Amino acid sequence: KIEKIAREKYFMKKPNEDIYVFEGD
Repeated sequence: KIEKIAREKYFMKKPNEDIYVFEGD
């Protein structure tokens, strides 16, 4: 899924805080 890839990229880019945004979105 695209969300999984986006989440992985965010993991490398920024801390968990941004991950919450992806899940909330």
